[in-house]
Amino acid sequence: MTPDQAQLPENWDLIPKYTILEYKKEFKEKELPKFTKGDKVLIRNDVRTSKDDKHFERVGTVIDNEMTDSYLIQLDGDHNNNSTLIRHFSQLKLLPRDVVC
Repeated sequence: MTPDQAQLPENWDLIPKYTILEYKKEFKEKELPKFTKGDKVLIRNDVRTSKDDKHFERVGTVIDNEMTDSYLIQLDGDHNNNSTLIRHFSQLKLLPRDVVC
């Protein structure tokens, strides 16, 4: 529908239907990553002291899904200390299978 057609009073009822369809085409719903118990994940560094520091350095295992977007993570190598973190899914990345830690 062109802007000239949208200004006609008989087309005013059609505008919401048309704009919703166009909006859905343009902005598809993003699929958020979901982690399950036992998944190996990379954890984003909170503080990087230099530009050369890695964004994701520590490795952990998902223990539980605390809330809808947050996960309880057990740090690998710290089984005796019981080091656990709660991290938002945006701070986690699934560990690629070809990476050996």
